[in-house]
Amino acid sequence: MKCSQDGCPRNATHRYTWPGRTEAGICSDPTHMGALQDVSKALGFELELIPLTGVLAGFQGDATAGTRLALDVAFAQLDAKRATLVAQVAELAKELHNAGRLHREGLRRATLEALSKCCSLEYDLTGDTDTASGFARDIGLEDELGAFEESTA
Repeated sequence: MKCSQDGCPRNATHRYTWPGRTEAGICSDPTHMGALQDVSKALGFELELIPLTGVLAGFQGDATAGTRLALDVAFAQLDAKRATLVAQVAELAKELHNAGRLHREGLRRATLEALSKCCSLEYDLTGDTDTASGFARDIGLEDELGAFEESTA
């Protein structure tokens, strides 16, 4: 059985079907399988991918062909769901990384704003900013505080 994707010369590694369609073959090329899954999702059909080699191809027990086929289908569906979950986890990890970065940037800006206000209040009260500036120096934000105050002046 050949891959059903236009122009693909490869042999199919899986067969597939969905309601109203005859069974066809698809190769293991991720773009071909991805396109097939996208089409089935767009049409709202449950796609069944069945490995041609069969998960239980070497099984010599009492299982019937129907049982082996049902297990093959179940394993193929689990593999497809696993791939989806892996992609979702990767996307969530990216979102978490970005959220952490935005949180750190927000905290840094809030710290600089608070230090700037402290400097301003300290100057109004004492005529200098030694304490607030010293604190900024102690936490490594002295240069950033200066640049922040210049940008907001």
